[in-house]
Amino acid sequence: MKKSLLWIVVFILSISMVAAFSLYGCKAEEVAEEEVAAEEEATPVEEVAEEEITIKFWTHEHPPMKELTEEIAGMYEAENPNIKIEFETFPHVDYETALIAAIASGEGPDAYDMGDWNIPTYYEKNMIAPVEPESFGFGSLEEMEAQWLPRSLEGFKIDEGIYGIPMEFNTFCLFINPAHFEEIGLDPETDYPKTWTDVANIGSDLKIVEDGIWEREGFDLPYHDAIWTMIVATPFLEQMGASILNDEGTECTLDSPEAIEAFTTYVELITRYETGTPNVGMNTSTEPNLDYASGELSMWITGPWAPPTFEGQPLEETYMVVPLPQTEDGVKEATILYAWCWAVNPQSENTTEAWRWINYLSSFQERFLTEVGYVQPRLGWLDSEAALGTKYLDVFIDDMQKGSYMVRTTKFGEIGSALHKAMERCILDGQDVETSLNIAKNEIDAALGS
Repeated sequence: MKKSLLWIVVFILSISMVAAFSLYGCKAEEVAEEEVAAEEEATPVEEVAEEEITIKFWTHEHPPMKELTEEIAGMYEAENPNIKIEFETFPHVDYETALIAAIASGEGPDAYDMGDWNIPTYYEKNMIAPVEPESFGFGSLEEMEAQWLPRSLEGFKIDEGIYGIPMEFNTFCLFINPAHFEEIGLDPETDYPKTWTDVANIGSDLKIVEDGIWEREGFDLPYHDAIWTMIVATPFLEQMGASILNDEGTECTLDSPEAIEAFTTYVELITRYETGTPNVGMNTSTEPNLDYASGELSMWITGPWAPPTFEGQPLEETYMVVPLPQTEDGVKEATILYAWCWAVNPQSENTTEAWRWINYLSSFQERFLTEVGYVQPRLGWLDSEAALGTKYLDVFIDDMQKGSYMVRTTKFGEIGSALHKAMERCILDGQDVETSLNIAKNEIDAALGS
């Protein structure tokens, strides 16, 4: 009995010791955990900063566009603190040369604007990257393209890719000064010129020349750079059924009778009818509308982006826009389509971020329309309050329906230069049209290698 009682006491003591050690262990573990937690709490956690990214962004100079773009860049930087937009503009006449040289040297911008006419050249030289639809929030190019106006991205397609987003989608119409029309007894609402013959006759009546001094031009052509010559002269050729190149793009056809007749109509507005003169005027590549906006030129061909540049000028509120005149005995109605687009440099280390920046830029359609005059074809602008309230937008839209893009070739620069020099020889030097166009044909054929 005593022995059994002893064993019971031993058993109870053993259990008590085990329990005590267990409780001690748990307590020790809790203390250790608390100490670790305290240490972790006392140690500051380093935040991982987002990588700072600079997007170099270049465009041609256009004051209203520059001002709005700078504001949008500031907004983008505020929403994306790790992104810096390094924005730089260049005079139109110098821009493309500077851009091509910079990209070729490996020092070019991450993103830039360019004319649609240069897409083939930039593509061939690997100077332009395909659009990344994911950067715009789309799963595919097809899904993305459905959110732009029909055909508006056609000028940027090569093979299966799209290589730019339109910053401005344009045609050129005729701007007239209604007060000048009334001065010579014409009603600007009904008597505006419908044909180039009308432009010649009315322009001759509108001009004011006193003792050999030009006080006002009736109508004038652009002389300041080759791109403007291509934009304005191309519809003259199209209306007569002429073209600069053959269908294969291998030979120049400016020596055709149709081309000669069309270019004669073009230059004779100045050389025969003397509606204007290259010897006066303030127009430049950066400010191409000064003569019209100041009231020193009665009629001028320009685009929907022009009115914001009239601010502070006599024509700021009173300008009038009418359809582009047509050739009286032409074979078809024709206007011009062209676009400046935003594009990305394939050499950039930040192509995705560059496309995201462009996506952001392209979401301000109403402000680009009202403040810059740029028509952007991303869906939503046509039925917006801003679009419905924009003067003469219907005239531009109607003329766009008759438009076509300029010649597509990697030799666009050489062609533009040759046509521009042909115009200068005829107007400045008095050379006959056929001789001048034959010189241009030889220059273009040499560039084509034909």
